[in-house]
Amino acid sequence: MNGNQPNQNETPTDRPLDPPVAGQPLSFYWRTARWPAVAASVVEIILVIAGQPNVYLWGVNLVVFIGLSIWLKTKGHLVFGRILAVNVLSGLLIGLIVAAFRLVWERKLYLIFNLVTEPLITAAGGFLIGALAFSVLGRSVRLPLIGGAPTPSKNNVNRKEVREWTKKRTR
Repeated sequence: MNGNQPNQNETPTDRPLDPPVAGQPLSFYWRTARWPAVAASVVEIILVIAGQPNVYLWGVNLVVFIGLSIWLKTKGHLVFGRILAVNVLSGLLIGLIVAAFRLVWERKLYLIFNLVTEPLITAAGGFLIGALAFSVLGRSVRLPLIGGAPTPSKNNVNRKEVREWTKKRTR
């Protein structure tokens, strides 16, 4: 094989351009975070044009970060690193888009520093909100090793044990 063709046995996570982060390839986080971040950026740009204070912008960020965390939980990705990675990436995207717009819209030279600071501050907010969301959402999840319900797998189904556990919990 020449150097340009990928190895047939190579998985997408073995490629150096798509390294795994918390068990998922980097492209998973990009696909998950990009559209909510763009939608939030559009809403925030409208708020900037309307002259609204930054509190409203953080309200939009809060809704996006909590929404992404809940969406990841419903899709079965309730992993601390995944929630943090998606929220941080969406925070970076939102901050960069809004800072670039403010630089063009307000035409003040000192706003060039916002191209660095605003994405970092928004990403830090996403990190904190993601950690808080994980701690709140994680409490409703019962893992089998921590006294949760017995989970029948496809290969090892013990329906009697599941029925007994359900009866005991509903009494």
